[in-house]
This record gives sequence, structure tokens and C-alpha cells, in this order.
Amino acid sequence: MPRCPNCSYMLVLLERRRKYKCAKCGNLYPQKDIELKDFKKWNLRQRISDKENIKKESKPKGKRPVLTEEERIERAKAYMKKYYTENKEKFRERGLEYRKKNRAKERERERIWRENNQERYNARKREYYRRNKERLNKKSVERRRMNFDKYSCSHKLGKLKKKQKQLAVRMIDKFLKV
Repeated sequence: MPRCPNCSYMLVLLERRRKYKCAKCGNLYPQKDIELKDFKKWNLRQRISDKENIKKESKPKGKRPVLTEEERIERAKAYMKKYYTENKEKFRERGLEYRKKNRAKERERERIWRENNQERYNARKREYYRRNKERLNKKSVERRRMNFDKYSCSHKLGKLKKKQKQLAVRMIDKFLKV
């Protein structure tokens, strides 16, 4: 039963007028307003009770062990590692796809890294050469063999250019002495 907003006394419905009247203070209130307020209060109580019921139903049966921060981190790392091993191909494909789309960006990033880490870069280069020395030497020997004419011609041209330069210098010296 609705109550008066002023004095909290019981209200009586006047059906013909569609209003509630307070028997104590005599005020009239529209039926819609009073019923709306009543409904809002009832709805609020109902929602609160529903939330409590849901909490009670969803409580786990057994308590989970409380983990420290280090244990949580270790567990997360283990899950990440497992996920990565199961989806390695996916990660590789995404990486290749990204590098293909952003070649200029990747080259710039690598250039900046080489500038900032010159010692590490040189050490890696030396290590790579040390590990692959035989293969790299075979590759260069094969390249020279395949391009013998090109290399020999460029070598001969270099010698001829030096001789030509020496002759030009001699001619200039003779011309200046005379």
C-alpha cells in the first residue's frame, strides 16, 4: 500500500479522480506519480536481492590458492609460452606480413639500432662471419669464377687508369718546366 510523501501515512485511492488522498494531512497526489515512485522502490529492492542471489550461486565450491606476484608472473609466462608454441606459424606469418607492408619503417628501425648499438652489431657480424667462414668463402670464390671476365676487365681498367694518370702528370710536369 502506498504511503504519503509528507507524513508517511497510508494513502487512499479516489478512483473517480484518479488521485491518492492522505487521511492524515489531506493532501492529494496524482495516481501515476505515487505508483511510479512505488514501482521504482520495489524495482530497486528486487535488483539488490537478485545481485545477492547471483553472488551466492556463483561462489566457487573450493577456494583457489592465493598466488604471490612472482607466481602469477611465472604462470602467465608459462601460458604465453604454451600459446606461442601452439601458434608459432601464425606468429611467423604475421611478422612476415608486417615486415612486407612496412619495409621502409623496418629498415629505418634497423639503421637506428645499428647506430645505437655499434659494438654489438660489429660483434654479431664477426660472430656470423666466424661461424659461416667456409660457406662465405666458397660463395665469393664461386662468384669470382662465374664473373671472371667482369673482374679481370675491371682490374685491367684500373691498371690502365693508373698508367694514364701517371702519364698525364708527367706531361703536365714537362709542360710546366719548359
